[in-house]
Amino acid sequence: MKKSLVVLVMALIICLAVTNGYADTVLPFSSNVFKSAGISVSSTGTVTFSVEAKKICESISVTSCSLDRLDQGKWVFVTSLSVPSAKLNTFRYSESKDYSSSLQRGNTYRFRVTFSASGETITRTSSSMSY
Repeated sequence: MKKSLVVLVMALIICLAVTNGYADTVLPFSSNVFKSAGISVSSTGTVTFSVEAKKICESISVTSCSLDRLDQGKWVFVTSLSVPSAKLNTFRYSESKDYSSSLQRGNTYRFRVTFSASGETITRTSSSMSY
């Protein structure tokens, strides 16, 4: 009995750990436009922006992108960054942009991004990355 309980608890912990890894792409609310939205950051400072809409949109774009740095345990705004071009008449958006020139070695960063499509916006924050 005790062994079964331990196995069950371990399985639950593993399931929770696995589902946390996808938290930045799953929408926390019902959206008429966005099926998924997310950003990923490479260790070299390249950010990949990804959106999948529920239908073809006249335009899908990144309307803002900002950089934060971890400073003594708190996130501090560093700068606003240029954004990639919009995609027209599509339901999928995927673009990458190199922001390494905005990063300084020895720091931890995150990116905050706002996507826009069909009059709706959604904001995503990347996982932290050490540079």
